[in-house]
Amino acid sequence: MKLVRKRSISAALTVGFAAALAVSPASTVTAAPRLVTDQRQLVPAYFSPAGPRWANMCQRLSMKPGPSTAIMNPASGPGDAVDVDYRNAIDTCHALGQRVIGYVTTDYTGVSLDRVKDQIDAYYSFYPEIDGIFLDAMSNTLDRGTDYRFDAKTLTVREYYRLLRDHITSKPKAASWSSSSSSTTASTTDRPLKNYIVGNAGAGAGAGGSAPWQLSMPVVDNLVVFEGSMSEYRDWTPPDWLWDYPAAKISQLVYGAAPIQLGPTSFGVARDLSRQRNAGHVYITADTLPNPYDTLTTYWPKPVATPPKHICCMRMQ
Repeated sequence: MKLVRKRSISAALTVGFAAALAVSPASTVTAAPRLVTDQRQLVPAYFSPAGPRWANMCQRLSMKPGPSTAIMNPASGPGDAVDVDYRNAIDTCHALGQRVIGYVTTDYTGVSLDRVKDQIDAYYSFYPEIDGIFLDAMSNTLDRGTDYRFDAKTLTVREYYRLLRDHITSKPKAASWSSSSSSTTASTTDRPLKNYIVGNAGAGAGAGGSAPWQLSMPVVDNLVVFEGSMSEYRDWTPPDWLWDYPAAKISQLVYGAAPIQLGPTSFGVARDLSRQRNAGHVYITADTLPNPYDTLTTYWPKPVATPPKHICCMRMQ
C-alpha cells in the first residue's frame, strides 16, 4: 500500500501552512469557550480492512450525539479496483451506526481538479455505500502564486474547492446504508447521509484571526483545525474564531501521545485539551511519523460495548 500521499495529512507539520487571506468571521462577537462533553471520533483508518481491526474500531467509536467517522484509504485514494474487504468493513461500520468516508488529497490545489474528481467518482463507483469524502492537504490561502496551482490559469483556490464540493454533493444520496445492516444499534435518526465532506486544513486554518474560508463559504461540513504531535498540541493556541462554530464542525488529530499502559498518560491530557478547544471530533494515538495512522489507537473514550449478534452479511468476490 503506497504511503506517499498518506503522509500528506501530516506533511503540513514539516512544510507548514500558509496564512489564510482575511475574510469576514462567522460572527462579530467571539463566543465564550465551552467544554465539549459529547465527543465523537474522526479516525484516519489507514490500515488494512482485512481481519478484526475495522470491526473493533467501529464497535468502539462514540455514537453521541451522532455517528463517528472512519476515513478509508485503500491506496492513497480509491485504488484501481474494488476491494471486497473494504466493502465488508463499510457494511460492518454502518451496522454499528458509524460513517465511512474516502480519502483523497488535493495537495494544496497541486492536483488537477479533474484528477481529484476522477478519484471521487471512483470511490462512489467502487463503494456506492460510502458516506462522503475526506479532502486532505487543503490550501489555507486564497492567493497562492500562479506557479503553485495546477489550475491557476482558469480557477481561483475558492473556485477549485467549491467545484469539488459541488461534485461531491451531486452524488446520489439514496441508500447510503447497506440493506444487510440489521443492527438496532444504528437508528434511522442517527444514520448519516451521504456526501459528508471533511477537510484537513491543519493548524494553519483561519490564521491571522479570521474565520477559515473552508467553513465560512462553506466548502466542508467539518474541518480539521489541528493535526500534529502531542508536544505541539500542548503548545498550540487555538484561534478565537474556533468558538464561533458548533463543535460538530471541528476536528483535532493528535499523534505521539504516551500509551495508556505507561501509567500517567498524555492521552488524558490530549482528551481534556480537545474538550476545552471545541473539538467535536477527535483522534488520539500513540503512533508516530512517518505514518501515525497505520495502526489503530489503544485509547478509546468509552468502554467496549457488546457487539450485535448479527452485524452484516459478508460480501462475496
